[in-house]
Amino acid sequence: MRGCFAGGWLRAASSLGVLMIAGAVPGQTPGADSSAALRIIDAPFTDLHWRVRPLQALGSPAAFVVYFATIECPMVARSLPRIGEIARAYEHRDVVTVVVNVGVDDGFIDAAAQVAEHAPAAVFGKDFTLDFAGACGVDRSNTVLVLDRQRRVSYSGRIDDSAAYSAALARPRRDDLVEALDAVLSGRQVTVATTEVQGCRLTKPVASDPKTPPDYARDILPILTRTCLGCHLHDPAGGIDLASVARMRKHAAMIDEVIGNGRMPPWRAATLPGVGFLHRGLGNEERRLLRHWIAGGLQLSPLPTQPVHPMRQEWRTGPLPVVLDAPEEVRVPATGALEYRYMVLDREFAHDTWIEAIDVRSGQSRALQHCNLAIVRAGDGYRPEAFLTNYTPHGVPLELPQGSAFRIPAGSRLAVQAYYQPFGQAVSETLQVGLRYARFDVRQPLEVTSFGATDVEIPAGARASKVEARLELAADCEAVSLFVHMHARGRCVSVVAESANGTVETLLSVPAYDFAGQQTYAWPLGTRRLAAGTVLRAVGHFDNSDWNPANPDPKQVVRSGPAVADEQFQVSIAWRPIDDREPIRIDPATGIGLPVSGAAAK
Repeated sequence: MRGCFAGGWLRAASSLGVLMIAGAVPGQTPGADSSAALRIIDAPFTDLHWRVRPLQALGSPAAFVVYFATIECPMVARSLPRIGEIARAYEHRDVVTVVVNVGVDDGFIDAAAQVAEHAPAAVFGKDFTLDFAGACGVDRSNTVLVLDRQRRVSYSGRIDDSAAYSAALARPRRDDLVEALDAVLSGRQVTVATTEVQGCRLTKPVASDPKTPPDYARDILPILTRTCLGCHLHDPAGGIDLASVARMRKHAAMIDEVIGNGRMPPWRAATLPGVGFLHRGLGNEERRLLRHWIAGGLQLSPLPTQPVHPMRQEWRTGPLPVVLDAPEEVRVPATGALEYRYMVLDREFAHDTWIEAIDVRSGQSRALQHCNLAIVRAGDGYRPEAFLTNYTPHGVPLELPQGSAFRIPAGSRLAVQAYYQPFGQAVSETLQVGLRYARFDVRQPLEVTSFGATDVEIPAGARASKVEARLELAADCEAVSLFVHMHARGRCVSVVAESANGTVETLLSVPAYDFAGQQTYAWPLGTRRLAAGTVLRAVGHFDNSDWNPANPDPKQVVRSGPAVADEQFQVSIAWRPIDDREPIRIDPATGIGLPVSGAAAK
């Protein structure tokens, strides 16, 4: 094992999963004042923002707690909530808790979701190569370390003695982690510096060599088309053009990195049991196929003529006959940061108008990071009455099936909240919204209901400031999609459904919220029903510390407001009624409802 500690060597007692420090004086327990305690140097892990960072980047708190987790280890499932309690209880005593995932096949987002659910006050890390675990002398999950202010190992072992492989105590007889932590904080020596760990042995990642190399036409192109080419084709919103295999070969190492660590494609929802979303990310098998194909030199299919990439469409929905222009151009500089641009489109809808498809496009889609579309009352400026949909380069437009449409009320206009990000070239942006009127009778109107917190207040430097909101459903409905809106300090969010009979189900978990790439998470139509009386509870955490690279100013108390430097917490659920209703007849040329006949009205 590689020595990563100054002044001595570490070796792991693999049968016990404990840390042993060679060179310690016999009978002496290494503690806060022990000369045998060793300082960790250069032990990096990957953080929630996919940055590779060492512990020292977290500053010099009074102590560190470092816990090693995997998704499937049953001992971790039993113990991680306790780590969450300790992280929250000791954060005000200048203790930083870090939970590092060391599962070889644990996806980045799912691993982060585990920590967001059970230990939201902790810093999340991922150790893809197990180099960080090796540097700490750890070979089992469920191991916890306590480090002092100088990052010297003061304790290594179990959390307490309450959980064993085949037994459990109602309460621990010895609280090893708490006792070690209290000793370090008070400057005392830790009396018991090592304990036996009951956890799962860590498995190092092994590069597999498939017997049959992936075929480009059969295996690879369908994956690229579904997950990559929406942004990375010809006029790339993502910055790297994947329009040809030759161009992909130029960036093979970078492509392999972002696919391997889960950064791309940018899908931020965790995997949950039950009916899943219309997934825009990569499955484990797809990820393996792509990486095998890259490792093999990105070979084309042995065909006389190669399949071609799909062509970029003018609108992602296909033709949209009604086009509304934003009232002004937006000047995007080559560098710097921009505020939100709020613009109300000129058209006022004189009648209730039914729409079955809507999309947003921009002259330089690479600069437009996201755009939220809302309905406002004419003359009220940007004061949204209802959220409608959102645009991101990697998202999907709102396009409803026959018999379903959403209503723009009479006297309303559409308004956009657009966020642009400079990309090294000054450009003038134009923005357009395309619509398609409903072409068929509307039997299932789409509604969007938003709820959130208007009194957000995040303390300066807070790593996990909690905000909550709730909504009770008045009628049975079919849930169509969820959308979450926070600003630059948003860290993670979850939405759970609590039914009237007490059943609790997590509908959405976004453990690595991305302000620049906000997404709508949609279920397959007809698959998700919610009963009247169900309460939706949304819990968000905000990171106002300097650990958050998007944070404009960690020293400021942050409150609700419209600017990027302010914060917001809003959840929007799109839904359709389940009860039987008379169909609404629509004029497909205008989207306006037609008068019903006397018999139908009766």
